[in-house]
Amino acid sequence: MRILVASFPKQLIESAEIAAQFSLTKTYNFQNIVITGLGGSGIGGTIISDLLKASSKFPIHVNKGYNLPGFANQHTLVIACSYSGNTEETISVFDQAVSNNCQLIGITSGGELEKKCTSNNFEFVIIPGGLPPRAAFGYPFVQLNHILQLLDINTDFSINQIHEIGNWLLDNQETTSLEAKKMAVSMHGTIPVLYGEDRLDGVIQRFRQQINENAKMLCWHHVIPELNHNEIVGWRSKENRLSVLIIQDGDEFYRNQKRTEYLNEVVTQYAGNVFHLMANGKSALAKTLYLIHFADWLSVHLAEIKQIDPIEVKVIEALKVRLKDL
Repeated sequence: MRILVASFPKQLIESAEIAAQFSLTKTYNFQNIVITGLGGSGIGGTIISDLLKASSKFPIHVNKGYNLPGFANQHTLVIACSYSGNTEETISVFDQAVSNNCQLIGITSGGELEKKCTSNNFEFVIIPGGLPPRAAFGYPFVQLNHILQLLDINTDFSINQIHEIGNWLLDNQETTSLEAKKMAVSMHGTIPVLYGEDRLDGVIQRFRQQINENAKMLCWHHVIPELNHNEIVGWRSKENRLSVLIIQDGDEFYRNQKRTEYLNEVVTQYAGNVFHLMANGKSALAKTLYLIHFADWLSVHLAEIKQIDPIEVKVIEALKVRLKDL
């Protein structure tokens, strides 16, 4: 996994080159968008919806289950994202979208999703396969951004920007890894609790997922301001086993910044450790990808400190075998 994490900046650059070769040949007239996918394939949709929440003229719904939302119809664009092409929940939603006469675009490395797109004459983009989905984040994420740019929704995105960010992450990778390792050493043996503003919800989810899968650790997250209305009350006694990581990008709403400062005062009294991570980067997209890269390094360093295999996910594989018999 260490090698895969180190290749992330180059993956972004490669994905930008794939995107440059892809164009939409059909006309899409829609009133809302559903991005459907799970795990490493689906988190990109969550992050993109966060990035576009304030600017998109269309509602973007991120779907992570077996069922298509009830509102989806011929006026809905469904973007189905499955890295393997065989994610059963995504295939289920795809089939329902076909039945509901939705407009469809696919992102996959092959499998059933490619076959279904081909047989139904839907446009799709093929990305390189063979990786653990969580280590292939850059491939579907860049394609999603590119598709939304082609549809004139994500106007701040450009392929050149991805090239620049990829090279910047590559140039600063050693520093990023060292800072993540320092945090991992102090976080080892505790349960991470991740906090940040609601704009960063998808990024913080990615942190949690990587710690879960790579480091085989329990972890939870919540976002400001919602947590100020509930979870903050739970901090009432000393919990040395908990490490709080407060994640920021410097663009927080001023009232949320004050909320964060107060949250820090509260958790400092009770948590075993409190860490602060400020995103680097000149744009919202650069800051997002920096945090993604930091999360990957943090999770791998935690795994190495624990001396476990970050790639192994036997419990997920066992579940797939169990479900196969249904």
